[in-house]
Amino acid sequence: MNTDKFRALMEPGLYGNLFGKKIPLYSLFLIIPLFTLLFVLYILLVPIFHTNSLSREAIHGILDLSDLDETQMTKVALRGEWEFYWKQFLVRLPKNGKVNYIKLPSAWNSSMPEQTEFSLGQGYATFALKVKLPSQARDYSIKLRPISSAYKLYINGKKVGENGVLGKTLVGEKPGLHNKIYHLGKQANQIDLVLQVSNFQLNYGGLRRQILLGTTEEIVSVQINSNNQKLFFAGAFYLIGIYHLGLHFIRRAKDTFYFGIFCFIGSLYMFVDNELLLYHYFPQVPWLLTIRLQYIMLYFSTITAVLYVYYLYPRDFPLRQIRAIIAVTIVFFILTLFFSAR
Repeated sequence: MNTDKFRALMEPGLYGNLFGKKIPLYSLFLIIPLFTLLFVLYILLVPIFHTNSLSREAIHGILDLSDLDETQMTKVALRGEWEFYWKQFLVRLPKNGKVNYIKLPSAWNSSMPEQTEFSLGQGYATFALKVKLPSQARDYSIKLRPISSAYKLYINGKKVGENGVLGKTLVGEKPGLHNKIYHLGKQANQIDLVLQVSNFQLNYGGLRRQILLGTTEEIVSVQINSNNQKLFFAGAFYLIGIYHLGLHFIRRAKDTFYFGIFCFIGSLYMFVDNELLLYHYFPQVPWLLTIRLQYIMLYFSTITAVLYVYYLYPRDFPLRQIRAIIAVTIVFFILTLFFSAR
């Protein structure tokens, strides 16, 4: 930073308003380490709730785990090259002909961006993967996070689960956004996994999130730990919000009010982020409402964050710019309410 600018920043004339008291603007340099500390705390806490899955990648539609022993074969992310059949719903795969491969997890838009039909995101396809397992039979389960926008899962030619209703058009499809665990029973040597997917609701289709295969005990543990993590941070944000709203009613400082609201929004967002914990408690919530809640919370958090900074440093942030940011955010909010998720 330029020396003159740094000295100007440190001048006592530049003040904000925190809890009704004036503070110098250079205290921003104290806020940055604070948020850095919170981020580091988050990184340190995540391993408590999540243990790393085994790192193996499929090659040409085959994931070889046959050399793993009991201690290693606990859970594995099904990454790598899957067989890919565009605009086909298959259960039994063709034995002859050219096979296309797609690297997962990824949206089919980004995997084949040079082809217009993929770049739009809408369509349907079949994904297939052979998983070679250890010879000793063990009790396995598979965890699927939400897939855009509906799917059916087949293991060894038998349907084991679905989410939403598949369709070859927008009219025929019904989206499903639930996290699901499917019990596969005792398996050994090899499983053939076939996943039929359709997407006519969102801009990105395909398998964008990793699929976990592992022992039933480990997969269930992963889900429980994930839920506990979300609840932990939801509770933390909620308590911070209560604390700052209490300060607002005692000291009548607007910055604490908006920071408290910001924390409440963060607490609620834990229920609608990638793991969609909301469906664990309210499984009948319409999928479109969930998508809209994600965006609406993002917009309201932007507004509350901007107002928090403005009331913290009212002399240093022009009200015209604050109003412009809020106006643009409200426009996006209105568009979210009245237009489709696409």
